[in-house]
Amino acid sequence: GADIFEAHLEEADWGSHIIGEEKSGDFYSAVHYYRRLKVWYTQKGYYDIAAKFYYREKEANRKALKLRSKHWNDRLAAEFMRALFGYGERWWNVLFWIVGVIFGLAAAYYFGGSFSAHSFWDTLYYSATSFTALGYAQWAPQPTGWAKGMGAAEAIIGVFMMALLLVTFVRKWTR
Repeated sequence: GADIFEAHLEEADWGSHIIGEEKSGDFYSAVHYYRRLKVWYTQKGYYDIAAKFYYREKEANRKALKLRSKHWNDRLAAEFMRALFGYGERWWNVLFWIVGVIFGLAAAYYFGGSFSAHSFWDTLYYSATSFTALGYAQWAPQPTGWAKGMGAAEAIIGVFMMALLLVTFVRKWTR
């Protein structure tokens, strides 16, 4: 029984790590099987494969949530977790969002005309230092209007996202 099951799992080539139940739309069963596969691979020390099944479990759960939940906030939270940090498995997603926020807000500052700065690099500097909450040292472009508040909000967002990047990165690479 169990030895045959284990022998087949150790030799399995999972490819995309997507099982038939998820492909056919039976997300409830898929969540159950992914969880069991994740646990088995974790117990055997195959942490990279277990992580892939953890991600697939969360994806199947998100898809099931779309079908069963009438609450838009549950579905939105699942989509947010997937996009922002890949359920804790995709640190590069966080890095992509960090770069996007810094450059996006720098562009908004530049084109929004809320600075004494005359170059994009000045607003990029302001955005990066706001995001990292490092401070502006001796020189910084002087924001006016909405950019003052956005700089403070960007610092809060930045601290959160840097912590998220660190946690996600360390979680992935300490297995």
